[in-house]
Amino acid sequence: MGFTALTLDDGDKAPIVLQLAANLSFVVACASGCFFFVAVFLRFGQHRSWVYDGLSESAYGMYLVHYV
Repeated sequence: MGFTALTLDDGDKAPIVLQLAANLSFVVACASGCFFFVAVFLRFGQHRSWVYDGLSESAYGMYLVHYV
């Protein structure tokens, strides 16, 4: 956020190194967020639930009804 905040006031007039640092830090932040969500889903998605089991048995029927 710090690099991005430094480039907000100047816009395109900010030094290219600062713009590059802001863009790369944004990419790293997005990738970190994606890995975080994958880790959370892998951690908590392994538990079975009777509610989801019931939904999975009729998933194709729900798909056909809602597709139309």
